[in-house]
Amino acid sequence: MTKYLFSIILACGLIIQTGCLQNSNETKSCYSDNLSGKEKVFTKMLDKPHFAGGHDSLVSFLSANINFEKFTGGFFWDEKTYSDTARIKFIVNKQGGISALSIETTKKKRFADEVTRVIKKSSCNWVAGGSGELVNGWHRFDIYYSIEKPSENELKTTMTVNEL
Repeated sequence: MTKYLFSIILACGLIIQTGCLQNSNETKSCYSDNLSGKEKVFTKMLDKPHFAGGHDSLVSFLSANINFEKFTGGFFWDEKTYSDTARIKFIVNKQGGISALSIETTKKKRFADEVTRVIKKSSCNWVAGGSGELVNGWHRFDIYYSIEKPSENELKTTMTVNEL
């Protein structure tokens, strides 16, 4: 009986520990406001910095994490479409973390805020670029999105990512 009780307690401890590890991973960030040190940052590289898994993975990540419902409250009764663009620019460091994030060209601050939140969330998913060796490098891309309201109770969102 004591052996059985010990097994249950051990199993519960492992489950709780696993839950704590999963929660700590959700809050993990590889983002910093500024690149540490005085290392050079490149704009031209043979291999550009990129999202782990490539362009399609980046689009999937953004689609899954941008909360488009935050923007539907801005519709007026007579509007059928709303669109916006964000130009994203940041440094991918040698370790794959990001820094110096800037969001430009957006019409609405809430879209810029949401894109900032999601890019920071993606910060551990980047691969440094380089030319033979990994270097700190700038990465830029645009997100174009639109929300259409075909009927009173229906919304259709479209998003395109153009890496520059």
